[in-house]
Amino acid sequence: NKESAVRYYVYAKGEIKDSYLNPAEAIVEADKEQGVVINSKHQVVWERGGRFNNNEVSGIEYTRTGGKMDSLSACIYMLLRAERADVKPKAIAKAQSGVVDICAEYIEEPLNLTGCTTDEVLYLVSLGNPVIAMKSSTEALLITGYTETLITVYNPATGLTQNIGHTAADSIFEAAGNVFVIRPKKALPVG
Repeated sequence: NKESAVRYYVYAKGEIKDSYLNPAEAIVEADKEQGVVINSKHQVVWERGGRFNNNEVSGIEYTRTGGKMDSLSACIYMLLRAERADVKPKAIAKAQSGVVDICAEYIEEPLNLTGCTTDEVLYLVSLGNPVIAMKSSTEALLITGYTETLITVYNPATGLTQNIGHTAADSIFEAAGNVFVIRPKKALPVG
C-alpha cells in the first residue's frame, strides 16, 4: 500500500529537494546534494559527512555456512540476531522470499540499499549497524566495521573476518551490483 509506505525525504541547502519510496535513491540524491535523508517518521536515516572516522559493530553472533545455510542466509541470520530478533537459523535457510521480505518478518523497516556506494553505506555502519553486502550473485558478506583505510567484513563461508582496502571493497561490491541490505537501528529523531 503506497499510501502507508514510509517515504524518504532529501533535505539539502535549506529545503526539501524531493521524496522517495526507495531509501537507496534518496541516499544517492542526498549524497549528490550534500544533504540528509529523513523518513516520514521524522528520523534522520542518512547524512552526508556525518560518520565517524572509524567504527566496529558489536554484539554480532558470528555464524558459519553449513547444511542448508548459505552465506546469504547466514548474513540474514546475523543481521536479525543483532537486532535481537527471535529467529532460528533453519527458518532463514528454508525461507523462499527475498532478503528484505525475510527480514521484514522479524524486524521493522529493513532497507534495501541497492545502488548506494560503499562509502554511503558506511555512514550506517558508523551508527552501529551491520550491513549485508553481496560479493557476487550468490555470496554475501557482513560489513562489521571500518577505518579510514580499511573495511572489516565477515565471510560466513570461511568463518573469517578480514580487512579490505576501500578501493578493493568498492570494486568487489560494485561488480556485484552494489547490493546492500540493512536495518538502521539507530535512526535519529530530527531536532
